[in-house]
Amino acid sequence: MSEEVNMNVVKNNELEEINKIVFVLFAEFLGYESPFTQWAEDICNNKDYEDFQIKLVERDADYIFRKMQEEYTLEEIRGWYDEFYGVILAEYDKKIKAQSIA
Repeated sequence: MSEEVNMNVVKNNELEEINKIVFVLFAEFLGYESPFTQWAEDICNNKDYEDFQIKLVERDADYIFRKMQEEYTLEEIRGWYDEFYGVILAEYDKKIKAQSIA
């Protein structure tokens, strides 16, 4: 991972992209609160939202990711993401991909 969330990471010898909107929801599980969490949920659930809301959520994801990197290694962050993915994040990720926002 580089300094932005929405970059490709290698997992099981395949490139995988982490969506920034899903990342904001993931970050909440680690105690990184975003003022845009509700927007992220609304976007995932295809409720009414504007392009500017997506942009703000994505920018906040980048900010949160940089803060996380100050406290944790990329391996730790990725491990927690993978742990939460099957529990709740996969459903959000599936909804985002269905809307072509990924």
